[in-house]
Amino acid sequence: MAIIFDAEQKLFRLDTKGSSYVIGIYPENYLLGLYYGAKIEDMHFDGFKRRFTGFSVQNPVLGSDGFSPDTAPMEYGCNGAGDHRIAALSVRNAEGNTTTDVRYVTHRIYAGKPEIPGIPSTYANDPAEAETLEIDARDDVTGAMVTLVYTVFAHESVMTKSVRVTNTGKETMRLLRVFSACNDFCRMDFDMISLYGRHCKERWIDRR
Repeated sequence: MAIIFDAEQKLFRLDTKGSSYVIGIYPENYLLGLYYGAKIEDMHFDGFKRRFTGFSVQNPVLGSDGFSPDTAPMEYGCNGAGDHRIAALSVRNAEGNTTTDVRYVTHRIYAGKPEIPGIPSTYANDPAEAETLEIDARDDVTGAMVTLVYTVFAHESVMTKSVRVTNTGKETMRLLRVFSACNDFCRMDFDMISLYGRHCKERWIDRR
């Protein structure tokens, strides 16, 4: 299987041909991105149980050993809830508040890759070519249900990520920012290639 869920440790491991990606469900149902790199064969992440504390905002419910989103590798960072980095998601509720805090609710793992309506996207001709993980995380204040979608093409070194946001609340809300992915890295020695472009100028290579 390309996607494994360890229910005891509350860890997801997504394996492509040459890489692994690990997501953890932290206490209080925060989602943390724990590893992305060369392929690994085990699910032992002893450091996952440590508290990600910081000088900045901590959750007062948890006392002095409180969790700080500002120092943790958040899988999908939100605005105004203790993480002072650039947010992947910001929702304005009906009262004008932009604090957004999504927590894990449930997940699904299935064969194949879903379409992304309205835009071009990768696909699997055969469901056996790919496996998909969908994680639902909800902001209880606005009712915004964020679905993080990961598809692994197990026979290639390819993984795709996308995001859906659904209003499950009773009031209207405005999406100020929705990024398709969010990754925290401790190291900065990367070789990054992106293919940007426009009409009649497709696939221009930008390397940094």
